[in-house]
Amino acid sequence: MWIGYTDLRKEGEYVYASSGATPSYFNWLKGQPHAGDNENCAAVDISQLKWHDYPCARKMYYICKKPAKHYS
Repeated sequence: MWIGYTDLRKEGEYVYASSGATPSYFNWLKGQPHAGDNENCAAVDISQLKWHDYPCARKMYYICKKPAKHYS
């Protein structure tokens, strides 16, 4: 699943694609992320529950964030 991090602006510097903010938490699979221009978007490797970088054009599910709904 895509998690919204990318290093398209600066190689090796992963930020939130939506805001450009630097994440405060990282959970990369050993040996990840790969350096280079082909894999610039981060996703969760479900089999190991760790992050992996992939080409951004790869089709995957994604995780969205929205405000919590409060009930009275």
